[in-house]
Amino acid sequence: MFKKLFLTLISIIVIGSVALAQNDTIHLENKTLKCKITDMTSVELTVEDRGVEDVIPVNKIKSISFNREPAQFSKVRSLIESGSNEDALELLTNDLRDTMGGSKTLNQEMDYLLAKAKANIALSGGAVTKTDAAKSCEAFVTKYPNNYHYFDVCEITGDLYVSINTEASLKKAEEMYKKLMAAPWNDVKMRSYSAMGKIFLAQNKVENAQKAYSAILKMEDKSAAADRQRLLAKMGLAKCKALSGNYKEAVKDVETILQNAPPEDYAINALGYNTLGLAYIAGGQDKDALVAFLQVDLLYSRDIQSHIEALKNLRKLWQKMEMPLRAQECTAKLKNYGIDN
Repeated sequence: MFKKLFLTLISIIVIGSVALAQNDTIHLENKTLKCKITDMTSVELTVEDRGVEDVIPVNKIKSISFNREPAQFSKVRSLIESGSNEDALELLTNDLRDTMGGSKTLNQEMDYLLAKAKANIALSGGAVTKTDAAKSCEAFVTKYPNNYHYFDVCEITGDLYVSINTEASLKKAEEMYKKLMAAPWNDVKMRSYSAMGKIFLAQNKVENAQKAYSAILKMEDKSAAADRQRLLAKMGLAKCKALSGNYKEAVKDVETILQNAPPEDYAINALGYNTLGLAYIAGGQDKDALVAFLQVDLLYSRDIQSHIEALKNLRKLWQKMEMPLRAQECTAKLKNYGIDN
């Protein structure tokens, strides 16, 4: 009898361990779920836990560790998060793909990680060209419209095309950013308007940019993601004021925004100090502009596109102040990003 009971307990433990091993792990903002993903679209996951089915909106998901995914995936995600994209790319080999047993889900995840790493390398001036990275990302968008990374990759693709900055690439970027409007959540639609604002500013269409940023402020959404987009929109409107010559108001607005910006959000702070620098230049206050752009160079260089913008402005200001060595330092840093002019 005791032997039978012992074997029963062992069976329960084994079955429970197998069931746990088959779980996917979904990381949300405030909790982690162990469950089985039974369906995926670009907007939601259908999951099952102990026979109970539930639906999780994609915009609430931080990351997913899939059942039976290669151990390297976790390492790759950490490397990408820390900015070591070249090291991440080295791990994503064809041999690794061969270990996934033809799983559609795992192959899609690997294609996403490849596209993300390539995009980050290209945007930082690394060995992957922006054109090649944009093609990889656009291929993901076309091939996997029901993947939970879909809207994020649309945005990354648009960012790559904006950085290429030709008439044709800006049109491509616009196509990608407009896809975000298909999302059912206002915080993602806000990202679309914000991205369009960047395009309009790149095209010197300040009034159009103002309309895009103003649209964000009219949208209702109480999420933290939406609050962040509103901060970015206010910063965008301040930049429009600076470019329109209303530099005093622009300075006042940016200083207020920076006081309320999270200190750990380097992207918002970098954008803020760059905008402040532009406003000071518009007002003929070159020394104040220099200090603003130096904040980005010294403190917020993790935001690569903002750092590039700051370095270009710093180089002009150093040249204007007849300090060629400092200007050459900026040129050297820009070359590290693959920028030769």
